[in-house]
Amino acid sequence: MTIEETSRLIEAALGKLTLDSVIVNVHVLNVYTGRIERDSVIGILGERVAHVGKDAGGRIGPETLVTDAAGAYALPGLIDGHTHLDSMFTCPEFVKYALKGGNTCAVTETAMIANALGYDGVKYFLASCRGLPFRFYFLTPALAPPFPELETSRGFSGEEFDRMIRRHDVVGVGETYWPRALALDPRFLHHSVTARSLGKTCEGHAAGARGERLAAYAASGVGSCHEATGPEEALERLRLGMAVQIREGYIRKELEAIAPLLRELRDLRNFMLTTDLVSPDELIEKGAMMELIRKAVRSGCPPIEAVQMATLNPALYFGLRDMGAVSPGKYADFVLVEDLNDFRCLSVWVAGRETIRHDEWMVSIRPFRYPEVTRGSIRTQTVHPEQLRVAPPDSRFRIRAVSLVNETITREVLMEYRTDEEFVRCDPDRDLLKMAVIDRSSPDFKGCVGFLHGAGIRSGALATSLIWDTCNILVVGVSDTDMATAVNRLISEGGGVFVVNQEEVLASCPFPVGGILSEAPLPQIVADMDQVEQAIRRLGCSVTRPFMTFQTLCFTGLPFIRLTDRGLLDVRKGELVNLFDVV
Repeated sequence: MTIEETSRLIEAALGKLTLDSVIVNVHVLNVYTGRIERDSVIGILGERVAHVGKDAGGRIGPETLVTDAAGAYALPGLIDGHTHLDSMFTCPEFVKYALKGGNTCAVTETAMIANALGYDGVKYFLASCRGLPFRFYFLTPALAPPFPELETSRGFSGEEFDRMIRRHDVVGVGETYWPRALALDPRFLHHSVTARSLGKTCEGHAAGARGERLAAYAASGVGSCHEATGPEEALERLRLGMAVQIREGYIRKELEAIAPLLRELRDLRNFMLTTDLVSPDELIEKGAMMELIRKAVRSGCPPIEAVQMATLNPALYFGLRDMGAVSPGKYADFVLVEDLNDFRCLSVWVAGRETIRHDEWMVSIRPFRYPEVTRGSIRTQTVHPEQLRVAPPDSRFRIRAVSLVNETITREVLMEYRTDEEFVRCDPDRDLLKMAVIDRSSPDFKGCVGFLHGAGIRSGALATSLIWDTCNILVVGVSDTDMATAVNRLISEGGGVFVVNQEEVLASCPFPVGGILSEAPLPQIVADMDQVEQAIRRLGCSVTRPFMTFQTLCFTGLPFIRLTDRGLLDVRKGELVNLFDVV
């Protein structure tokens, strides 16, 4: 704020200036006191709250817009403290649906677009967020890629990090996987020290860390984690001073499991409700953050504490001093709800303007068109079936396959195999499929072939460039020909997800921007995703959520074994392992 703006705000608070807008007959939820201030008045000057009290005094003039809230409750605008908005859909599309549910701010990672398009891609992504009735704050890519010696991506240099971390809208370093921190990765050490010297955060990803490892992770400067799956893990993080970001979104839903701890503890200031990316179909149907508050209340959390976990708590954690409460001096970002049970949104205000009224837009949302340079970013040329073949080491051996434990976790299985043929074939009867990861940045074929167990596919293939972190090309299937067909269609479309059987494309969801993002309307993306899932199930896939699970098969941030473009990786050991064991 300028000196002039501050002076005017003080005078308006003193009743010496008339206000731009006044909301009367409103019950204000005070997140500082934990009380409801009934029959109140909210006064707005410019983008900020100038007055909260029992009456407007002499602050209403002929130009003042007066709104009667008719007994509605005013909550601070909801903040999602951990999400990933740099893939699948554009930020204008996100705002169209998130804002209707009272979500006025998000802290988003940028690692996906950094791995796909580098520093320029991150700049375009940040540009896509400008001019919207929504507040975006950003986290720098942490380690892009996490294991540079074991996987390939576009990457994000130290110099680029130093430029980005100093931006006013960048609040910290994105989630860093704990094995890299404990291994004293020089990139992480630089990021952690730099961020803390600037008063910014280091976000965590402590899946699988316990005891002294988790304590060492906390000692490294990491301040939060969204990977607690139950009360014990959440409490262990709290004891170490880490903020617990309770995840309830597209990736996983852990609010119900952690809810007993919310009912037990007296102090919930280090808890936040987060989506870690809201499911696109749920975003359309329910919005983003308000549904998390509803679920928290249904799980036994008092309504005021539930609201605090999505407003004041993330604002304090990230140092967003102008946000998180309906009080003088803060941004006039708030939502009016009918009651504190169903939290039905009646009106949403951002920067002192009413943006939504009874689900109707009061402002326009401008679209964003990414520049042409972000399209056709996959440099790989045509892939041939013979490039996906694997010669056996002997006539009798064991295949070290990636086996699906659940939607995101894998384990190693050794499967006996005998053959007199020149190449190893898939065996759908034993649920043994072929998979390959291809370096998208190389015109020549560079990649590795491995094997997958537990997907249930009987025929055909699926190829996708929407894989976490590296954004390389993953293809899974039974037929080398179908696998090559799926990859080549993906290359020609610039990225996305493609399902093929007998060399025919059954379904697709294109992501032409960087191979990871679509500019199509969100309902179209949801419809395409649904068609992809239906098609892959027709091929026999037994995975509960195929679209998401196949994104994680190469993800080195989770245990235990993953395939990268460099080979088969044992994540715990941080080293490549052999595809075959000779008996």
